[in-house]
Amino acid sequence: MAGTWGLVIERKRKPEENEEFIWFCEKCDAELLRRMIGQGDIGTAVTIIYEAFNADPALRTCQSCGYVFPTAPMAERLGFLQSPKKV
Repeated sequence: MAGTWGLVIERKRKPEENEEFIWFCEKCDAELLRRMIGQGDIGTAVTIIYEAFNADPALRTCQSCGYVFPTAPMAERLGFLQSPKKV
């Protein structure tokens, strides 16, 4: 999506390790929100996290500078949850 960027780091994880999502303020770079989930159905988990983030302005408001983060695009629309195509 234009004007956005993301960093995805993946490696083989142990069963007890979790997935972590962190948003940073676009104005002052303070951490805005952090969510950790267990391994499993990543598509459903990401959808739930994004829906909660988008639904609550308090979650999108930076505690450091007061900037209100715009609603985040749903992961499905970005296409990063799609399985790679086999060649």
